[in-house]
Amino acid sequence: MAVSHDAYVFEPDRFSSAIAPYLRERRRDPDAYRRLREEGLRIFERNAEVRRLASEYGGWDLDAITDQIPAEAPEDLEDETFWIVLLLYDSFRAAERPLGLGERWRLPGGATPRGLDESDWRLLVRGRGFTELPVGKDVDVDVDVLRAVRPGSTASGAGWLDPSDIRPLLDRIERAIGRLDGAGESDDRAVLASAAAMLEAARDEERGLCVVMSG
Repeated sequence: MAVSHDAYVFEPDRFSSAIAPYLRERRRDPDAYRRLREEGLRIFERNAEVRRLASEYGGWDLDAITDQIPAEAPEDLEDETFWIVLLLYDSFRAAERPLGLGERWRLPGGATPRGLDESDWRLLVRGRGFTELPVGKDVDVDVDVLRAVRPGSTASGAGWLDPSDIRPLLDRIERAIGRLDGAGESDDRAVLASAAAMLEAARDEERGLCVVMSG
């Protein structure tokens, strides 16, 4: 199965603010899930881009959502994270063109592009975990529901880059591109150019990135 890498300019503070009330109340308020669901449905109905992303990552439409995702109480973590992911999509900024590494993120042999540290490559491909979000000191960020946040599609995963990650990482990408000079390095050059493009989009808007893996 081919797994593709997409990236979206992302407002982590907006997403954190949107999910903090639920994270704060989910274990002690029986109505917390119902309120999360209502907000998710409002966003789905209001935001055409959220509907497009839900369809792209899992084939979700309103009928499938109301039929398959419980209304009163979650049966498992995936029920909770489904609505959280809709709030995640709502925090994406519109892009002029698709961003991400596509299927080139997996270089032959699982190699890291020449000139780039493995830790930088891992951050570009996988992003930070959502347990690192700045959701507030009164919110337990080390909760199972944040570990489970991912799109509702096959072989999916998601992570994020903070705005403070963007410029330093872009600088290192540009230096790595500048050190490439051989014809045999075309794969590295192509994937680094895609990485630079997604970082430049976030830099230009002074935002972070959300990265999505989906097959």
